Amino acid sequence: QVTTPSGWIPVARAGSLNEGETLRVQVDGTVMAIAKLQGVFYAFQEFCPHAGGPLSEGSFQSEQVQCPWHRSCFDVRTGQVTRGPAKVALRTYPVMVWADTLHVRLSPEFLPKDKGDKGRRQEKKGEPVFS
Repeated sequence: QVTTPSGWIPVARAGSLNEGETLRVQVDGTVMAIAKLQGVFYAFQEFCPHAGGPLSEGSFQSEQVQCPWHRSCFDVRTGQVTRGPAKVALRTYPVMVWADTLHVRLSPEFLPKDKGDKGRRQEKKGEPVFS
């Protein structure tokens, strides 16, 4: 039996999500989307802060999600708005794979340094291109 690391909540098998797919989960009353993009898992709030569009049904380009309702775009690594009409950033959540299971952590103050620093260094400015 594998013990889950403290503070991390198991949500799904890592192998259940293919490249470019999303999964909607609810963790302690928080609804979030989990996406696998370029081999990396990201977790962020499910509903667009602009008008509540379901981001798990949005389109993805690199590390950005486009809301299916009004086309607001967000960086899934940082939550920052990259194109409006949304003005409020998304909440993002740390994700890790432990024993072939995806785990999330709700505490926003916790973010592994390697993932957080990498995301901030790679943050791109400008409008994304979606097909």
